[in-house]
Amino acid sequence: MVIVDTGSTDGTRECLEELKGRHNNLKVYDTRFTGFSDARNYGLKRVQTKRALVLDADERLSNEDYRKLGMLVNDCHTNWGLGLIDIYPDGKVANFFTHNPRIFDVTFWTKYIGDVDEYLTGYNKKTAWIYLVSRSSISGLQQMHYS
Repeated sequence: MVIVDTGSTDGTRECLEELKGRHNNLKVYDTRFTGFSDARNYGLKRVQTKRALVLDADERLSNEDYRKLGMLVNDCHTNWGLGLIDIYPDGKVANFFTHNPRIFDVTFWTKYIGDVDEYLTGYNKKTAWIYLVSRSSISGLQQMHYS
């Protein structure tokens, strides 16, 4: 697992150090924040697995969905996204799909572009979207984004 800290000041770094002591596969890197794409690309360069799951600090998968994800990824032969749930501070929830895969094969050409609404390049977008729609209806996986 790769985590990129871009200068958090809320105690996150201390929590990560504690977790590193308990999980040998956790790698934490520090870099100056120069944009969301730069931070994600910094992390992708350090991924040592075939596939990556990209989540921001304010995004979560439930334990149940994490277990489902493990089973589905082993069966996955292309890139795909997850259904998103935005949970607002007042408790309201909004569902939507992203065209930007959150699980994908990491290749030499895979990288993020853009400052705020970053998007992934270096993958077959048509295949990814078709697979996203078919898999989401089967798996019901949802990524929770706490805005």
